[in-house]
Amino acid sequence: MTTTRGPFGKTEIKVAGVSVQIDVENDLVIDNVHLDIDKVSAQMGFWGDVHSSAEEEAIMADSHYRHWRANLAKTLAESDGKLAEWKVKNEIEAAKEFLQFKTLIARCQKNVTLAKSQFESYRAKAGALQSKGANLRASLEAPTSTRTTSYEDRERSVDSDSDSETVAENPRASRLKAQGIFGKKEKK
Repeated sequence: MTTTRGPFGKTEIKVAGVSVQIDVENDLVIDNVHLDIDKVSAQMGFWGDVHSSAEEEAIMADSHYRHWRANLAKTLAESDGKLAEWKVKNEIEAAKEFLQFKTLIARCQKNVTLAKSQFESYRAKAGALQSKGANLRASLEAPTSTRTTSYEDRERSVDSDSDSETVAENPRASRLKAQGIFGKKEKK
């Protein structure tokens, strides 16, 4: 049996009757730390929901298959009480419903695997964002000149009402400020 599909990394799955798009190349790339860090927990929640629904569907598909199989085995046993177990098994596996159930179970398992993979990928993205955010903060705090700055001087420049001292000390701060990542002050 051959299944046609699109390119790997771009897939559509259907879980609980809802189509869900997976686009690994675009969804998991970190474009903007500031924006991505705001969205990653919601994305993890979304894929956790998809994963749990896919697990539920897989369990239900397996239950329906087992129920069908038990009823067919019972019917075969009642029609011929001396039927060997291997003949019952062959009769079950020869039925057209057997292949339909197994195909459904395989599709459900694929959905479970893909949804769990997306969730885990977003978990990894969250870790990468945390690391990148920490590196950005460290780069803002690191002195760029040979002049040694005391801890108090750095605290004063970060806590001042204006970011001009920090921007003058660290040229990266001006680039980050232009991107909207640096320079936002909360009013107390």
